[in-house]
Amino acid sequence: LGYRIEIKESKYRQYRNLNELFVCLNEDSIPIFIREKQKQIKRERNNERLLVGYNYGNSIEYKMTGKLHFGIDSYHAKRKNWNDTSTKKIEDQIGEIMLWIMEAIQEEKVRRERFEIAERRRLEEQRIQQDIEERKELELKRVELLKENAKDWEEAERIRKFADAVELKIVDIDKEADRDKALKWLKWAR
Repeated sequence: LGYRIEIKESKYRQYRNLNELFVCLNEDSIPIFIREKQKQIKRERNNERLLVGYNYGNSIEYKMTGKLHFGIDSYHAKRKNWNDTSTKKIEDQIGEIMLWIMEAIQEEKVRRERFEIAERRRLEEQRIQQDIEERKELELKRVELLKENAKDWEEAERIRKFADAVELKIVDIDKEADRDKALKWLKWAR
């Protein structure tokens, strides 16, 4: 069927330093666990310890019961827990457990695929938004350049009009030296 069992780091941030047991299928996995159930036993106060200051109340002790508890540690699993009972052992429930594990992995796969689709959509929208921003910025730069060119053209037009006006007035200059000087300046200005 392609399933494998792996021990790897916990998916949950608060348990990052702990290893967990996972059932994996391709890139999807769900954590599982198997534990022996414990029974809580309250012990009476020990007066000797109380006098020394070790114990201020009833102490609790845990005793192994020999009964197993199997679980799927996935939020989205529909069934998560199986226990040894007086009529049914975990070993007798393996077929049912495997069906629920398969369903939980399938649910994990569906969730992962939905997340990947949403992530691709988000990245595409982000790329489109970035493209729009870049186009806006480019358009603003082009408009600014156009304004600068128009300003430069207006300045050049004013200079040409001024040079034309000076050329019309050169004829009226009486002194030859002043007229030559004005013609040199006009040649430079154009």
